[in-house]
Amino acid sequence: MSKAVLAGVLLAGCVTGSAAMAANVEVEAPIHQFYDASARGDATAQAAAFLPSVTIMDSVPPHSIWQGNGAFAAWSADATAWEKGAKAAGLSDPKLALGDVINEVVTGDNAYVVADTTYAFRQNGVAMRAVARSTFSLSKTANGWKIAGFSWAWPPCRREIGTRPPMTVRPACPRRSD
Repeated sequence: MSKAVLAGVLLAGCVTGSAAMAANVEVEAPIHQFYDASARGDATAQAAAFLPSVTIMDSVPPHSIWQGNGAFAAWSADATAWEKGAKAAGLSDPKLALGDVINEVVTGDNAYVVADTTYAFRQNGVAMRAVARSTFSLSKTANGWKIAGFSWAWPPCRREIGTRPPMTVRPACPRRSD
């Protein structure tokens, strides 16, 4: 097989693969609901995006795994406590934004979605932002798709901002954004 034909076959495979990765609006709806509700500070709408029994892994102290019935409420309470402490340490104007979907796989009534997420904030008045990855497992229910699991991961490069106990803000390689 000539190099030109082989390159054409490989390129066709890449194009087909990209088309298969096209966004699924129904699958992604609860993810958008979660982030949009976060921006509004609407805890009820946030919780509605999740199944009643979920698993959450996040960088929020105490850095445990929240799982089972009531896991979302427990994680939300820990996140709120962390945010209050972080604000006391100079963090202000936190904003979370869902970025590009990097990977999306749907198999029957289950799905897996990985997306870039930007965390923008001010640290002692200086505008900062960091990009992380959010990973979701979703299940299709009689009421549509719901988040069954959620994890948050900073890239490997980390630098501490804030103070050590009681709260530390740990965005990955934060960059000034102003």
